[in-house]
Amino acid sequence: EDTRDVKLLVNTLRSLSDQVARRLRKQKFRAGLVTVKLRYASFTTHTKQTSVAQRVETGDDVFRLALRMFNQFPLAERVRLLGVGTGMLMREGENPEQLTLFSGARTGERLARTVDEIQDRFGDDALRRGSELS
Repeated sequence: EDTRDVKLLVNTLRSLSDQVARRLRKQKFRAGLVTVKLRYASFTTHTKQTSVAQRVETGDDVFRLALRMFNQFPLAERVRLLGVGTGMLMREGENPEQLTLFSGARTGERLARTVDEIQDRFGDDALRRGSELS
């Protein structure tokens, strides 16, 4: 159903980002490009994409980039379709990257992998974000 509800759209963007990131991790990929696609009720379609220096694989990282692009779209009319995608994929270990000395990025990746394991074992609804609860 077409909507102009920003909260619903942002929650959908979060959910899509988590789904895309989970597929990335499952196939042992990291993405260097994040894309957001938005189609209005008038069937006008717009796409924005951004590349990143340090490849991403967590839902939080994909969402942070996707939300920044989503906020650039005018919401003057209802939204019919919202999509998140990634590109410039690279398998883990193919291109070693220099980590920063005090970076906590790996903690988020370990957490995301732990969530994947729980959802694989107990189902996709075993864990949910607080923002998904109504």
